Amino acid sequence: MGVGPRDSQEAWRIWEEVGRDDLTLRDMAKQFHETKFSQEKDKFHRILGQLTVSFGNEDHVFNKALHERRPILVEGLQQGESAVEVLQVLGVETVLVIPLISRNRRIGIILADNCITGKPITADDMKSMETLSFPVAFAIERASLYERLHDDLRQLTLANAKLQEQQELIVRMEKLALLGKITSSIAHNIRNPLMVIGGFARSLLKKSTEDDVKRESLETIVREATKLENVLTETLAYANSIFPAMDRWDVNQLVGNVLREVQTKLDLDGVALQVSLADDLPLVYLDYRQLAYCLRKILCSSLEAMAQPGELKIVTRLEQDAILVELFDSVQRCADQGDVISEQAGRAARDDSEDMDLSFCRVILENYCESFTVAEYG
Repeated sequence: MGVGPRDSQEAWRIWEEVGRDDLTLRDMAKQFHETKFSQEKDKFHRILGQLTVSFGNEDHVFNKALHERRPILVEGLQQGESAVEVLQVLGVETVLVIPLISRNRRIGIILADNCITGKPITADDMKSMETLSFPVAFAIERASLYERLHDDLRQLTLANAKLQEQQELIVRMEKLALLGKITSSIAHNIRNPLMVIGGFARSLLKKSTEDDVKRESLETIVREATKLENVLTETLAYANSIFPAMDRWDVNQLVGNVLREVQTKLDLDGVALQVSLADDLPLVYLDYRQLAYCLRKILCSSLEAMAQPGELKIVTRLEQDAILVELFDSVQRCADQGDVISEQAGRAARDDSEDMDLSFCRVILENYCESFTVAEYG
C-alpha cells in the first residue's frame, strides 16, 4: 500500500488538516482508515503495480535490502539498473529503502522519498526510519497472524456447526425410524381384523338380495371398511418411506412425472392446466418418493375441492439459492382459512382418508423442506 501526498499542494492541505483537527495518533489512524484508506490505495495503485518485484530477483534493490537487513539509500546508478527504475517510477532523485523484518521473517519494505521537501536524506533520517521499521514490522506480522487465526476460528466454527447439525439429523432420523416402526406395527395390528370384518361384510353382501333389510347396513360396513383400508395402506406407505432415500433430482422432472400421473383426472374433471417450469434449474438433493407423494396428494386434494371447470397452475423458479414450487388453483376457500393442508372448504362432508393423506404431507414438508407456505391470492 502507499500513503502520503503526491505533490506540495496536497502536502500543505494534509498539514493544515492535522493542525486544525488536533487529533491523537489513534484517532488520526481511525479516521484515515474510515475515510481515506480506499482513496490512498487508488492513488498509488499504478505506482505499486510497477514496483512489484519477485523474491527470485536477488539483484533488485528491494531484495538486497531484505537479504542484507539494512536500509539502502538509492541515489542514481550506484545500486544498479533496478534502482534507476524505482527512481523513475516514483519521479524522485533519492529514495530510502527500509526492510521490514520481524523474528527473521521478511514482511516487506518501506519506501521513503523527499519529493515534497527536496531536502537530502541524512544518516539521522535513516536511523529514525530504521527505528520506526521494527514496530511496524511487528504490528504487520501480528495483524497477519490475527487475520489467519480469525479465518481458522471461522472455519472451525463452521465445521462445529455442521457437525452439530449432522448429530441432530442422526437423532432426528432415529426418532423417525422408531416412529415408522411403531406406525407400521399399529397399522398391521389394525389391518388384520379390519380385513376380516370387510371380508365377511362383502361375502354377506354378495349373498343378500336387493330387498334384504340388512343390505343397506352391509353396504355401509363395506364402504367404511374400504375407507379404513385405504387409510392403513397410506399409513404403511408413509411408514416404509419415513426414512429418506436422498439423491440428486431434477425438480422439473419430478413435477412432470406427478402431472402425468394425475393427467387422466385432470381431463375427466375438465381442469385447465398451465405449467411454467424454469429452465436450467440445478439438481436438488431430495427424497423423490416423499416429495412426489406430497405433490400428488396436494394436487388431488385441490382437484377434489375444485368446482368444474377449474384452473390449475404449477410454477417452478429459482429465487436466490432456493428452488420454489408454486401451486395455484381456483378453489374458493373460506375467508379465515389459513392452511390447505388441514382444511378444505366447499366440501359437504370430510373424507377421513384424505385428511390423513394431507396430515402425512404436513409432516413430510415440515421435517424435510426448509419452508412451505399456503396463501390465498386474488
